Amino acid sequence: DKKIKFDVVFIDTGLELPETLENVKQVENEYNLEIIKVKSNDFWKKLEEYGPPGRDYRWCSEVCKMKPIERLIKSKYKEGCLTFVGLRKYESMNRSKKLRIWKSKYIEGQIQSAPILNWSAMHLWLYLFKNNPPYNKLYELCFDRVGCYICPAMELGEIELLKGHYPHLWERWEEYLIDYAEKNNLDEEWIR
Repeated sequence: DKKIKFDVVFIDTGLELPETLENVKQVENEYNLEIIKVKSNDFWKKLEEYGPPGRDYRWCSEVCKMKPIERLIKSKYKEGCLTFVGLRKYESMNRSKKLRIWKSKYIEGQIQSAPILNWSAMHLWLYLFKNNPPYNKLYELCFDRVGCYICPAMELGEIELLKGHYPHLWERWEEYLIDYAEKNNLDEEWIR
């Protein structure tokens, strides 16, 4: 009985909600894993350089996710690696076009696989109910997705959930937007 050696990696973008960080700890404890945690604290610093991210200007993904994982892969997996990711094609139009296995366009030596690519939300929840693993409690607060709490891909409903459950986080972001708008002669409509 050979055990397959694998690493579990969590990229903490610095914009994770507390429930997400707690879920990582729960998974680590439940499965007796030592999760490699890679943290990025670059978002607030890079805002001054890049300005606010947008749906068509998602520099934050590269800075807060891709660069940290690239550094890890280059240092720890010099011959490359196979990475399993939990993306699903029903999450967005871009993801619906993804292959199940692909070579990363951004990180040399990384091959990615999406084993649950064809799962709907129903498939995912049936699996969770059947197997009872730890899951992110943000879903119980009606969040459809869990990721960075400031994400240009967020829907308006997600923004309202964030404002309601985490007003202090939203206020920090809104203060930045107001300040940015004033410095760049942008109106209230732009802030909204």
